[in-house]
Amino acid sequence: MHASPDEKTLEQVTAEFPGWRVWRPRGRDDRPSSWAATRLDESAGTDPTVIADTAEQLRHLLADQRELVERTGRIPLELEAFPGDDAP
Repeated sequence: MHASPDEKTLEQVTAEFPGWRVWRPRGRDDRPSSWAATRLDESAGTDPTVIADTAEQLRHLLADQRELVERTGRIPLELEAFPGDDAP
């Protein structure tokens, strides 16, 4: 059985951005409605989930996430330790 164009694109985007789980949310009609990625690796970006209308837009958002981390060294807020926290 051959993969659909959407499945191939999902595989490609996932390969390009391995720190993310790329998926297609479904609309009320149970058809894929948009493109989304959920962060699996804390060093891959700062937002836990990004959503776009197209795969190309999602690629740009994920590239922006990567660039933000590389440029600023910023880690996600939930991983930062605050004074008084018992976090290591």
